[in-house]
Amino acid sequence: AQYGENLALNKTVKCSGTREEWWMYNDDGTIKPDAYNQVKPENAVDGSKDTAFTSYQGEDDQWIYVDLGAEYDIGRVITRFNEDAGKIYDIQTSKDAKHWTTIHREQKGFMNKVDNFTCFHEDVRFVRFLGYSKVESGSGFGIRELEVYEYKEGDSKDNETIKDLPISQIVNNENGKG
Repeated sequence: AQYGENLALNKTVKCSGTREEWWMYNDDGTIKPDAYNQVKPENAVDGSKDTAFTSYQGEDDQWIYVDLGAEYDIGRVITRFNEDAGKIYDIQTSKDAKHWTTIHREQKGFMNKVDNFTCFHEDVRFVRFLGYSKVESGSGFGIRELEVYEYKEGDSKDNETIKDLPISQIVNNENGKG
């Protein structure tokens, strides 16, 4: 399918943190460049399905956003995951990278998912992936590509209704154990 120009391609990205594992470091404590190149945030917007950004593995609520460089009316966002996919996550937009609006919420993500959705949001400069929980608990969120496309006249202007996030709770069984 042809969606037009990927507005996120090779644009500036920021993230909450990148994967850090013992094997990624030299004996002197510096990170190995080839190890960092496997997880760096720029991989999410480099146009290659062979590279990926991987967020810090120890915590949920990890994020990455792309600065589109100008404001656009967007009509499609595609998030291409690797094996370290998000299970519950939001796609959000902003004009200033401070105030975010959730435009898409997934609660059943899976490995290697290609999350391709249409929308209509005006004057968007920043697009953020915010991951709440991962498919694999011991890894970070792995994104091969985060793609953003301009709205095309004639496409749907319908936007999804954002459902509440699930509530994490411990339920006691009949023996009083959680």
